[in-house]
Amino acid sequence: WRGSNAKMLLILRFWRIRAREVASVVQACLAFSLVASTTYAADVVVSDIRVADHGAKTRIVFDLSNSIEFKTFVLTDPNRMVLDLPEVRLLLPTRPLPSGIGLLRQFRYGLLQPGQSRVVIDLSRPAIIENSFLMPPVGGHRYRLVIYLLLDEKAAVLAESQTTPEEVPVDKSGVDFA
Repeated sequence: WRGSNAKMLLILRFWRIRAREVASVVQACLAFSLVASTTYAADVVVSDIRVADHGAKTRIVFDLSNSIEFKTFVLTDPNRMVLDLPEVRLLLPTRPLPSGIGLLRQFRYGLLQPGQSRVVIDLSRPAIIENSFLMPPVGGHRYRLVIYLLLDEKAAVLAESQTTPEEVPVDKSGVDFA
């Protein structure tokens, strides 16, 4: 018995040591996955937003640290353009965000849900997205997400016709109807 007990103790010690090593590896993997997911959330940085008025067109440019997937669409009542992005960090210059330029009234942005950021651009008039694309780094510039908004003239005319008060006929005969 004594020989087999000694062997049994050695086996138990071996497996206890192995269990500790396995637990350490699992803990390290969990810690790495948490750090990796946190790093991914902060992986893309928006470092600047610029807007230019080109008459019926408005150009909006987002400077990005990396390539990114995005989705854009417009909404009405009130007029606005929405830009959905993976979760990004906005490290913008200390100057105020652009506002009142071309079709742009103002910006709003934030975390829509974990892993997804949203930028809402309030528009001064109805617009359509003429083009949106990601430019790769060129000539010392970083990635740039470029959006061209175009005045939606049909919707603008319709909106103006609905807000223009109709002329009310006035009785000029001098008769009091009260």
